[in-house]
Amino acid sequence: MQRDGAAESLVPVDPRDARALHDLAADGPVALADPLPAAAAALAGGAPARNALVAVLHGHQRVLGTIALSDRVGLARAFGDDDVALFGALAANASAALRFDRLEQAVTELQELQEQLQHQAAHDPLTGLANRARLAQEAGRWIAEDRAVAVLFCDLDDFKGVNDALGHATGDELLCAAAARIRGAVGADDVVARHGGDEFAVLTSAAPEAVDALAAATAERLVAAFLPPVAVEGRALHVRLSVGLATTGQSGPGAEDLLRDAEVAMYQAKAAGKGRFETFTAGMREAVVRRHELRDELAAAIEDGQLRLQYQPIVDLRDGRMTAVEALVRWEHPERGRVPPLEFVPLAEETGLVVPLGRWVLREACSRAAAWTAGAVGREPISIQVNLSARELEDPDLIEGVAATLAETGLPPQQLTLEITETVLVRDAEAGGATLAGLRALGVHLALDDFGTGYSSLSYLRALPLTSLKVAREFVDGIARDADDASFVRLIVELARLRGLRVVAEGIETAEQLAVLRKFGCDRGQGYHFSRPLDPEDPFLVKALGLAARPSGARAGAAPVRPAA
Repeated sequence: MQRDGAAESLVPVDPRDARALHDLAADGPVALADPLPAAAAALAGGAPARNALVAVLHGHQRVLGTIALSDRVGLARAFGDDDVALFGALAANASAALRFDRLEQAVTELQELQEQLQHQAAHDPLTGLANRARLAQEAGRWIAEDRAVAVLFCDLDDFKGVNDALGHATGDELLCAAAARIRGAVGADDVVARHGGDEFAVLTSAAPEAVDALAAATAERLVAAFLPPVAVEGRALHVRLSVGLATTGQSGPGAEDLLRDAEVAMYQAKAAGKGRFETFTAGMREAVVRRHELRDELAAAIEDGQLRLQYQPIVDLRDGRMTAVEALVRWEHPERGRVPPLEFVPLAEETGLVVPLGRWVLREACSRAAAWTAGAVGREPISIQVNLSARELEDPDLIEGVAATLAETGLPPQQLTLEITETVLVRDAEAGGATLAGLRALGVHLALDDFGTGYSSLSYLRALPLTSLKVAREFVDGIARDADDASFVRLIVELARLRGLRVVAEGIETAEQLAVLRKFGCDRGQGYHFSRPLDPEDPFLVKALGLAARPSGARAGAAPVRPAA
């Protein structure tokens, strides 16, 4: 039986083709893919077909015939195991119906199966949303109808971290919850699709003069929908949505152009800080190409020795002694020159390269600190501070890796401080707290970085095994001229003192800032007032570490102040 539009007709099939189809499915129902065997292609009556299902209709003592279904609607999706099983069930029902002369019922069930298979071919099995093929079809149809169309390309920020830390089952639940939130934030006539992985897309339309405003308003609702945490299996997961939008007035003429440009804008939103939306502009394509090139080059740089560390002194504000240094990674690209950290560190976090990058930084910093300790004369051992990203905190091998690095380099654990930010903990405070407890059990110190800029919670100070707080430079910058900033910093210092935590102020650049911090009783500080980040061979750093003869009259252990200019 062939079906064209709403018309159905019975047409003769060459006996040789019928026998060939029977032989293909002699051992059970089978799925065929392009290029189809000649017999299956003949079944389509000359129309283009990419995929087919074939099953034999068995009677009690003989073969009744062969049933076949071919895809002639142009969808790229192949038939899977679920489709084969469903088709096999229908073949069995059809066989029974034919044995009992219920041909009409068998035809009805065949039509229902066809509709079910078509639905499966156009929808995502996990979320029930339209799939990528359906999205592309609808976009192409809308554009062909001369409608003003917008595509909003959405990505769940940091979904990989949730998947890796909590498992794929939790990840699937999060994707379903995210699909429901997206569906609830858009119009009833909009097409919502799962594009793949943690990516979704929304197709919307309006009058040409209104489509830009509609797309922007929809993007705002989508971003806002993910501000509250998502409840998954009893956990409150904080995930955000990055959205890129493109409209037919700004993009190329076809559906693929529109989808591609919306995806480009989405990556621009992620690069700009995540949890926001960006509208496509022509200049974004070049930026995304460069970003992809940079990602591949960064992976090679970790292996090829293009990275190096600089160290910024941290001093005791009471007497100016250098007590620690913070390790800061630098990338010396062989062609681009020095790549700014603000350009490649977020890229590393987004792509997962931050895990091997972080391992390299930790090993290099601990090795350097151990060498300084062994070579220092007349001063206490220096401590080293290393930043820990959200991805690294979610790495199941983190604790074991830190322990192995300390053993390999010989650095005593009490000389290592790992810095985390508040936003790291918000993603999954329970799991993050357990990891921090494991790290603290090794003997390393833990610092909460940029305190006051994220999702500050006093519960962190009570529940987590922290040893110090680092006051964000945003507050230190205004401390000498803004009463609110000064009061806030004073509160942090007093609160830390009650919890037995050391306070380190970041971004100290003036003597006036230093004087206020000393007045408040802040313990330590770093910033350009004391020193820029230094190469390990810098003479100022070498002298401060006691690795070379000190100038006449210099006090043992005193940190020289490097000029900021």
